[in-house]
Amino acid sequence: MSRWTEKFSYWTGTQIAPDLHAFLLGRDDLMEKRTPHTVLATLDKGTWVAKSFPWTSVGVCWGQKPVQELVLVGHEGHIAAGPVGNLASEDAIDIEPEDGKVGHLRCARSIGGRVYIGGMDRQMYRRIPGGWEPLDEGMPGADEDVVGFEAIDGFSEKEIYAVGHEGEMWEFNGKKWRQISSPTNLILLGVHCAPDGFVYVSGQAGLVLKGRHDEWEIVDQTATREDIWDIAWFKGTLYLATRGVLYHHRDNTTEPVDFGDTDIPFTFYKFIVSADQLITVGSKDVMRFDGATWSRID
Repeated sequence: MSRWTEKFSYWTGTQIAPDLHAFLLGRDDLMEKRTPHTVLATLDKGTWVAKSFPWTSVGVCWGQKPVQELVLVGHEGHIAAGPVGNLASEDAIDIEPEDGKVGHLRCARSIGGRVYIGGMDRQMYRRIPGGWEPLDEGMPGADEDVVGFEAIDGFSEKEIYAVGHEGEMWEFNGKKWRQISSPTNLILLGVHCAPDGFVYVSGQAGLVLKGRHDEWEIVDQTATREDIWDIAWFKGTLYLATRGVLYHHRDNTTEPVDFGDTDIPFTFYKFIVSADQLITVGSKDVMRFDGATWSRID
């Protein structure tokens, strides 16, 4: 029996420890009414604990710098952070200042142990003692075009990639940003800095990019033309998440994942990836893969 999915839908999540995860969910009836809210549900060795917030979240991350803490990020700049099970609200990030950049926050990621946040109008922030530091100097805001970041990831704090609208890709070297020449103008939705030394990017209409720094190529795959919302590398295989099908890409071939004898999932959206496990988070399915066997979390 499902723990959450009869009345709730999963959005995303993060790993805190091998047997401790945090997930973000929304109540289906409240989402239908467009009522701002978030349910933060932690799963600790099979035990669920939940807490609600009156604003809508875009990400949750486990940070280790400047302190170990769970960080919850709202799309309108709301922040809650602290030890697992004892998060406290903080001053919100001003996403509509009188002067400067405006727009909703869209993504969050822990890179090198520190939490980074990106959003519309090319906003970028990183976690520092006492709050957040704007990190978007050198990236101009929009004039009339819609610009902004949908995903960020990095090999370290000295090599970070941000991707988003109009096919934009930017690289941060720890001191400043520079825009990368992109081979597409489609919206880029996911980015993953993989252990094989390449950056993989996913986007609209089945787009997959592979590269690093200034050298990029479009990965030839014809298995799907659906939007690929997230992308992850796990144990030598690239995984692609559309809303309804999970694919893997290896040996220049893209195919739907075979879930074996487990209860087959039909919803996907985001990945949680570590050295030992890959977790897929879909609205009504959360699955774990250890490299050999799939099992259902919810």
